[in-house]
Amino acid sequence: SATSHPPHHRALFVRHCAGGWELTDRADLQLRIEGDEDDGEQIARQLADAAVRGIKIRPRALTTTMFARIFLGDLFIHGVGGAKYDQLTDALMSRFLGVDPPGYLTISGTQRLPIERPAVSPVDLRVAQHEIREFRFHPERFLTPKQRETTAQAAVASKTQAIHGVKTRENAKTRHDAIVAANIKLQGLVAAQHEAAIKRESNLTQQLRNEAVLGAREMAFCLHPEKKLRTWVLETFAETF
Repeated sequence: SATSHPPHHRALFVRHCAGGWELTDRADLQLRIEGDEDDGEQIARQLADAAVRGIKIRPRALTTTMFARIFLGDLFIHGVGGAKYDQLTDALMSRFLGVDPPGYLTISGTQRLPIERPAVSPVDLRVAQHEIREFRFHPERFLTPKQRETTAQAAVASKTQAIHGVKTRENAKTRHDAIVAANIKLQGLVAAQHEAAIKRESNLTQQLRNEAVLGAREMAFCLHPEKKLRTWVLETFAETF
């Protein structure tokens, strides 16, 4: 992509042709590289010129890891995710390169950033959501003793009678309407508590989102304090090394 526009990451396709190679992303990129296998410097110059124009070729993760494992190091150390990917890399080395894959080491551990974050859990949110539901269907549970004896007395009595009265097909709608009417009356008496519960649920939802970010185990190692991370690695893997 051109340097004057935001970069676009696309797959690269290469075709050998007379006198060189044709490169394309099957969209807006068409690049011809002149030379053959013995013209390394000439090809490098053309690729460098393309990079100046914003056309930058980057290898895929599997390709990069394969090169590093074969040519750059004695032992490649992975986390669990990378180790799963390198099962495929091993197959590529064997089938396409005809080499025995060098071994790699898998090490994994969890360290979270030392950032203060709310001590909340999904259970807290479920409790808050259940409480909000209770305000809708059982608002009488949030009445004060004084309310039960005064402003809420008639509504509570009406609801109790509707719930515990004789149930028939004929009176089903009447009973349902009486319960709904009583609930609406009682909800008005505990509206302030209901609003506070909704705010708690909203705050917990936001806190869980924050926890998901700040407490993630996938944060890059360079974001952790060096001293703390070094100490943890040495203590955790002392026997391994």
